[in-house]
Amino acid sequence: MKKCKIYLAAIFIMAALFTAYKTWSPEYRICRSFSYSCTDYRETELHVIINRPWGVGETIEKIVTQYNKMNGTPDRLVIWCYHNEDDMDQGREFYKAEFECGKDMVTDPPEAY
Repeated sequence: MKKCKIYLAAIFIMAALFTAYKTWSPEYRICRSFSYSCTDYRETELHVIINRPWGVGETIEKIVTQYNKMNGTPDRLVIWCYHNEDDMDQGREFYKAEFECGKDMVTDPPEAY
């Protein structure tokens, strides 16, 4: 009986630690960013590790909004999503989002301070 209580307590502690880790860890982390540009066209690829795979669509919207606010809107933005760094190194993405913007929607990066 005592062994059963110890196992249950260990499982409970592990579940609590896992929940705390998932709650306190950031939603995503941008690991790599590649930009290609010429005189009238800008293309950007972002490689992102998603720590919370539920609600990926909303997370992608946050990434796009933040990226556009910081760097201006490119002509084409590609976001590759991974679960962890090992998946990223092996090229095993679980989600890919592409955004094409027309010439009227493209904005320049903000001025430096």
